[in-house]
Amino acid sequence: MAGAQWRVRGRRSLALLSMIAVAVAGFTLLTGAAVTSRLDAVGAVKANYRPVYDLLVRPKDQVLGLEKQRNLVQSGQLAGMRGGISIQQWEQIRAVPGVSIAAPVSVIGYVMRTVPIQVDLNGDLDPSLERQVLRVQPTWVTDAGLSRIPDGPAYLYTTRNRLDVTPFSEWRSGEGVPTPEEVDPDGHRTKICPVAKLPGGSVIRELEPTDLQSRWSLTCVGAKGSTDMAGKPMTSKVTLQWSVPFLMAAVDPASEASLAGLDKAVTDGRYFHPGEKPATRKLKVMPYPYSSLPILIADRPQVDAKLNLDVQRLDPAAVSMVRKGTEVWRLGASLTKQPATPLGQRTVTIDDPYRDMVNRMRHPSTADAANGDDLGSANTLWFDKFWTVGAAKVTPQADGLRAHSVSYDLKIWGLGYEGGAGSGEVPMELADTGVRGGVALHGNDTGEHNVEVGDGSALPDVALEAVGTFDPSKVSLGSALSAVPMDTYYNPGAAGADEASRQALK
Repeated sequence: MAGAQWRVRGRRSLALLSMIAVAVAGFTLLTGAAVTSRLDAVGAVKANYRPVYDLLVRPKDQVLGLEKQRNLVQSGQLAGMRGGISIQQWEQIRAVPGVSIAAPVSVIGYVMRTVPIQVDLNGDLDPSLERQVLRVQPTWVTDAGLSRIPDGPAYLYTTRNRLDVTPFSEWRSGEGVPTPEEVDPDGHRTKICPVAKLPGGSVIRELEPTDLQSRWSLTCVGAKGSTDMAGKPMTSKVTLQWSVPFLMAAVDPASEASLAGLDKAVTDGRYFHPGEKPATRKLKVMPYPYSSLPILIADRPQVDAKLNLDVQRLDPAAVSMVRKGTEVWRLGASLTKQPATPLGQRTVTIDDPYRDMVNRMRHPSTADAANGDDLGSANTLWFDKFWTVGAAKVTPQADGLRAHSVSYDLKIWGLGYEGGAGSGEVPMELADTGVRGGVALHGNDTGEHNVEVGDGSALPDVALEAVGTFDPSKVSLGSALSAVPMDTYYNPGAAGADEASRQALK
């Protein structure tokens, strides 16, 4: 009877068997997938069970407001805190039973290192002109190209005549920087390229370091045979300054190597020696020795920044302005208004200036102290000041955070003066909206040496010497599944609050 049914209703039977086979196969696949997923999850838990550290010990009452609300350690928390535990307290923590590694970190604050960026304009000069003025207009670009911050222009005045420049060795104390003179073929002398100085006892107005009135420059170049203040042949180049702020922290070499593997991340030079102390150095140009502080520095930049340069030739009227002895603070304003012909655009990424800066810190020399081409445009050696800041002002909003602007006096980062003097070592990014208050300046007191340079400021007595570089990606930060903030190496960044913001910021 069953056989008869199979024969008579073959199609229905075949369909029934096919459905049963599909159901069994599907159930088998689902069961296999569930087992595989479960095994993967167990493996992930085992591999990421332990974070880089288990406990964070901080001074009493040093908990940020947001941390109190969410009972979490806030990213970037070290950079906004002051104070710390003592060495004796660290020893107590190390002695607690069960503690295998106790790695202390002491955040010093922010330091800024500055390197010169030379822009060669020789190929942009018109050889048919006896005199001409070129302008380089820099624009800083950051935040994935969303922020564009114009800086003060750099001008180049060139002439076929000889320029007489007073060398450093002949400067007279208290008289300021001598003004160069252009010598015409008939012997007539014209003072050009004025510098910002105190004229007849008057006071130059102090400006914020991001004020463009203090961030322009004028370079004057004469014919072949003309030399600069250091006695070097003049070249058709203008010098800009690129400054990078660093968060500097002190660590114990042995415990830091055990915790984060910093010793295995060194890419050039060496790791710290156990118990290493600052070395005593001496320069010929300094009347007393200084302390060289050993540091490790990241071998690559961790900021998003580039410099766009627009090269232009100013109308002939600009030549007359430079030659008629206009006061320097008025000359800058006048040149800014002059029409110009575009000659081209250039882009400088942060990579080359950063490598130059690291190389200067790895191989310190007398360049920053004695070479004329670096005076006022390089600061990679001396540790004469640093800054501390407070925590970012944020409040919870939905599942994210809202930042609030905080105003403060930008002069705490440095000073600018009318006439294009000073302030070049302050990044223009500091002109952007600030969200962190409590900014404070800390200087290196050298009063015990009782030695002053010509302008009345004291010479520094501490330098930063990079004994090695490290690759931040090789430092052990733990898995993303068990991440806790490692502020000494990790840049927390900020993700956009919505999809449009995230795509714009990339």
